[in-house]
Formats: sequence, C-alpha cells, structure tokens
Amino acid sequence: MSYSWYFLDDYNMISKLPFVVIDVETTGSHPVMDRIIEIGAVKVLDGQVIDTLSTFINPGRNIPPTITWLTGITNRHTANAPSFFEEAERISNFLKGQVFVAHNALFDYRFVNAELVRSACTPLENSIICTLQLARRTFPGLIHYNLGDLCRTLKIHHERAHRANADALATAHLLIRMIKKLTACGFEELGRFQEFYERSPKECAALLQA
Repeated sequence: MSYSWYFLDDYNMISKLPFVVIDVETTGSHPVMDRIIEIGAVKVLDGQVIDTLSTFINPGRNIPPTITWLTGITNRHTANAPSFFEEAERISNFLKGQVFVAHNALFDYRFVNAELVRSACTPLENSIICTLQLARRTFPGLIHYNLGDLCRTLKIHHERAHRANADALATAHLLIRMIKKLTACGFEELGRFQEFYERSPKECAALLQA
C-alpha cells in the first residue's frame, strides 16, 4: 500500500492538514482473522487536538490471555460494548476527509479498513502518514523509535501504553511536535514535506543539518 498524497491537493502547508490520529487494540495481528477490541481517534488541526473518539469494541469472541496481559483489556470490558458494526458509521464519519495518522500506520489502517468492509461501509481512501516513519526522519540518531521510548525521550505525556485512547493522544502530540520541528526547519510547505517524508532517514539527517 502506498502513502498516497492525492487527497492533499487542496493544501499547501502541513500545519493546515486535517489529521486524525488512530490507535487500535486487537485480538491479534491479522486484520482478516482478528478483530478490534478498542479504538481511539484524535483529530488534530493547526497544532491542536480538537476532537476525540474512544470506545471499547465487542469482538464477538474471547480475548486471548496474551492480549489481556499486554493491554489490560478483558472480556469484562468488551462484554457490553458495541460491535464494530454498531459503531461503523460513527467511526467512518469521524475519519472522513482526514489524513490517517498512526504509529506503524499500516497495522491500524488495515484493521480499521477490514472492520469497515465487514460492516458494509465504504473502504478507506485516506492519505496516510506513519509517525514511526516520520520520527525516524525527524529525530535521526535515536536508538529506539517505539511510541513509549519516543514519548520518554521527548517528554511527551503517555498515560498508559497499549490502550487505544492513551496511545492515540500520545501519537497526536508526537505528530504536533514533529510538525513544529519540520516547520522550524523549513519543511512546512507540503511539497517539501512530501519530499522529506519519502527520503531515507540518512538523507533526512543531512537535510536537517543543512
């Protein structure tokens, strides 16, 4: 899947893009075989969080013990939660017209898309920005780029790892921090940002030092 930019033709500054930052917790790693159990979504515009969406999702199956150990989410949390089908229209409307942002973005994108398709909703066509890919370019030379380590290094508040709303909020503030740095370094214009994003981390390090 390519990181398509066609959706962004009406924008010329990255700070003006309408972002929705997503995180999902799931029963496993396969978007066809597994299901979402929690989703968090945060809208960002002009460097500010402007709206949020967060809900547990009933996956229609037991949550594996390994997932409960990782996330703290149990069958009790999801037993009375809505199914994705019941939330599909609200989630789809929240994502519509936004740039889809996530840490390791294709994981979240594929899961949300699979759930939307199963719910007979229109598949996603959002442009995608991966904060993992962008962080490797914006903050070159770090040892680790997982969300928790980035938040500790950059002193971004991260309330609880592996919970969708907390991870989405932390990723949103990471995105805001990167946009501020890239704007200060002369990469605010969308064309320059696109070129920067698609270069290798080594090339980006050289550009930031130029």
